[in-house]
Amino acid sequence: RYLYALGREGVLPAVLGTAGRHTGAPARASLVHSLIAVVVLVGYLAAGFDDPLTHLLFWGTVAGGFGVLILMTATSVAVIVYFHRTPFTGETALHRRVAPTISGVLLAVVLVASLDQFPILLDVDPGSPARWVIPGGYLAAALAGLALAAWLHRTRPDVYARVGSGADAPTTAASVNR
Repeated sequence: RYLYALGREGVLPAVLGTAGRHTGAPARASLVHSLIAVVVLVGYLAAGFDDPLTHLLFWGTVAGGFGVLILMTATSVAVIVYFHRTPFTGETALHRRVAPTISGVLLAVVLVASLDQFPILLDVDPGSPARWVIPGGYLAAALAGLALAAWLHRTRPDVYARVGSGADAPTTAASVNR
């Protein structure tokens, strides 16, 4: 769905933002997702890992959970910033400041503790490169996303303005397959 949405919004090639004529399903984006899964599986096999439950499923689950924790922490910070910048909308101070701050602080503590204990979460030695590869991957993805956002804002402000508009994103003739 993310590939489909980003294609529809013009961030990725428009072909990813098209839906099938008969089903309305995002078939092309789904195909790209499946191809990425095949590349991951081939890479897994090429790396010579022997136990898919440990390295693929378990590490993937830990990586996914860590990613969700990062997003939850970032969302808490975004709520605090939003309510700080938005004029009073009738919410109590508890809802505008106290609860978001408490959740942001507690989630940040859990995030730092998770990062500190990542070798235990992955069941690897503390000196293992895997200990930093997954968190480093999230950092690299965040930096790449920020760079792409800055580039879009500077060079394609219309596309930048559509990001996050969901089904309300204006589509072009190239992104509609009817």
